[in-house]
Amino acid sequence: MAGVKVHDKSFETYLSEETILNRVKEIAAAINKDYAG
Repeated sequence: MAGVKVHDKSFETYLSEETILNRVKEIAAAINKDYAG
């Protein structure tokens, strides 16, 4: 995976954008279900 550099610090990417977006969708669906009753 690609890395990210912020100021003078380098970081290795741990999760892909796709993985994060999929999990956000899952959490949003769970929240919507909880609030629907």
